[in-house]
Amino acid sequence: MTIDVSTLQAAELDQLIEAATKRRATLNPPVPATNPQGEIQAISDPKWYLTSVPGGTLLQIRHPGHGWINFHIPTLSRAFLLSFLLQQALIEPAQAAATGTPPPPATASGGTTVH
Repeated sequence: MTIDVSTLQAAELDQLIEAATKRRATLNPPVPATNPQGEIQAISDPKWYLTSVPGGTLLQIRHPGHGWINFHIPTLSRAFLLSFLLQQALIEPAQAAATGTPPPPATASGGTTVH
């Protein structure tokens, strides 16, 4: 199936993407619950925002094609995520110290915390 999107404006594409993602969520087979393996395409250092909400955190990540994608991270999952990110942050400097290689220079984060 081929859909010619070359003549659509940004707002029209946004509507199409929203309709397609809502429709996809209702189809079988569902999107796999396991993360993709092998070669993947990833957005490098996307803009993101965190907002405290009842029962957890609202995580918003900007994808250049999909727009802003919103995730509610429950309190318990937030604790696991924090633990994992902290572990990853501590491993990199420890590995650099063990090899004698200085860590790369710090870069600006992809976003900020919004309260």
